[in-house]
Amino acid sequence: MKSTFRRLALAAGAALAMAGPARAYIDYVPMMSVGTWNNNSNVYMSEWRKHIGQPEKAVATQGKAAALTTSAGLSPTVVPTRSASNVPAQLAANYPPDKRAETERAFRELLDGYRKIEQRFNIPANDLAGAVAAFVAGSWMAYRNSDFPDENFPALVSQMRQIIASNPEFLRASAAEKRDMYDQMVIRGLFLATVQMALKQKPNDAVAANMRQIAKGNLEQFLKTDAERVQVTAKGLSLN
Repeated sequence: MKSTFRRLALAAGAALAMAGPARAYIDYVPMMSVGTWNNNSNVYMSEWRKHIGQPEKAVATQGKAAALTTSAGLSPTVVPTRSASNVPAQLAANYPPDKRAETERAFRELLDGYRKIEQRFNIPANDLAGAVAAFVAGSWMAYRNSDFPDENFPALVSQMRQIIASNPEFLRASAAEKRDMYDQMVIRGLFLATVQMALKQKPNDAVAANMRQIAKGNLEQFLKTDAERVQVTAKGLSLN
C-alpha cells in the first residue's frame, strides 16, 4: 500500500529525524493537554459516540462530513491564520534549556512541512480536521509501529470534520484557541510519525518503548478509550 503520508511526514520532520535528536526529543515529550475539548468531558464524549462506533459503522458519516461547508463554501473547521505561531516555543519549553532552541526550530519545520500533506490530500489550508487526522494517524503509527496507508487518510479527515463541526466546545472556542489546537495537533502527530520512521533507520528499544507509551497516552486521552481498540481503515476510525 502506498504511503505518501509517510514520505511527506518524514520530509516535514527531516531535522528531527536526523541521527542525533530523536532520542533527546522522545525522552522529554510531556503528556500535554489536547486542548479545548477537555473542558467538558460529557459533551466531548457524546460527540465521539455519535460518530465513532463499530468497524462496520465507521463509514456512516463520511457523506455528511464531505457535505459540511459554510455559506462561503469553506470547511467549517478551517481555523484563522496568524503571522507566527507561539505553539512551537510553548512545547519546546518542556525540554531542557540546552535543547529548546533546536526543538523549537524542529517543531516549526513540522508545521511548515505539513502544508505539503494538506496539498497532497486536497485538505483546505488550516483545516483543523486535517490536523486532528494527522494527530490520530501519527499516534496510531507510533503505537502500532506501522506505516499509515494513504487510502486511510481521506476518510479519517472527513470523519474528524464531522465530529469537530458538531462539537459545541469547538464552536464556542476563540480563534486563538482553535489555532493553538491546530498547531499542537500537527506538531504532535508529525512528531510521532517522524520518530517512528527514524527508528526504522536506527532502532533503539528504549526510545521505541517510550514512543509507544506516548502514542498510547495520546490516543487514550483524546479518544477516551483503550488504545488497543483504535482501528483506522479506508472507512475511517473505529473502535473494536
